[in-house]
Amino acid sequence: MQIFPFQESDLVQLPIIQPTDWTDISIPIQFYLKAAYCFPFKAIIDGKFVGTGTAILHEKTGWLSTIITHPSCRNQGVGKMITEHLIHFLRSHSCDHIYLIATALGEPVYKKAGFNVHCKYAFYGDINLQELEISEFIIPFQISFKRAVFKIDHEISGENRSQHLEPFMEDSFVYFENGIVKGAYFPTFGDGLIIAESEKPGIELMKKRFQKFKMASIPEENLAANNFMKSMGYQSKVSNPRMYFGKQMPWNPRGVFNRVGGKIG
Repeated sequence: MQIFPFQESDLVQLPIIQPTDWTDISIPIQFYLKAAYCFPFKAIIDGKFVGTGTAILHEKTGWLSTIITHPSCRNQGVGKMITEHLIHFLRSHSCDHIYLIATALGEPVYKKAGFNVHCKYAFYGDINLQELEISEFIIPFQISFKRAVFKIDHEISGENRSQHLEPFMEDSFVYFENGIVKGAYFPTFGDGLIIAESEKPGIELMKKRFQKFKMASIPEENLAANNFMKSMGYQSKVSNPRMYFGKQMPWNPRGVFNRVGGKIG
């Protein structure tokens, strides 16, 4: 098997590996092709396209995303080889911490490649909470809030994700009380990221998010957010593990009131 950088001309090949239970994988891969910090790859066997995977680099932290193999190549080590290639790529760029969010199908593959489970995200679906009252402290983003939002995200995620956040700030909302930004919601970033420094702004931003979204994915360690979902009559359907390779980094899952998605937690 050979692994090469993914090219825009390879997009036409994606339907042959598109998982039936995933949304259109061409959408994130088109984003990866344009972002300077994303590095998508393709796997080739005997001239045939058999898989893909992407490395995402945040200074000393890296993420693996959209690792997919052709159904005919599963259980043959293809996914493991793509994973190992991405790990080697990130290590070659001095990456100290490597993470991914696994599906049930992918978790055994990643364990074989040396990943360990760090925590899990509880997933909720079929949510119908559009009519909840929205706090008066939730207001549209203003440019003067940028530094405060970056600071909150860094303290919670443990990473410098400013390059990810900035393109979506114009459409975002913040929880602004007593002249202080205490949380932020990004409705157009992945699954609708919510970060907040404490329980109250986080729960209120969740209510705002449910005007648009009918699903949620929250770290199990965020008891406040999960208890809120239970109080609204919803139970977690599945859980997806957040896995790490090598050293773990400090982060605060209690500040994540909805994740971005599989690509960066």
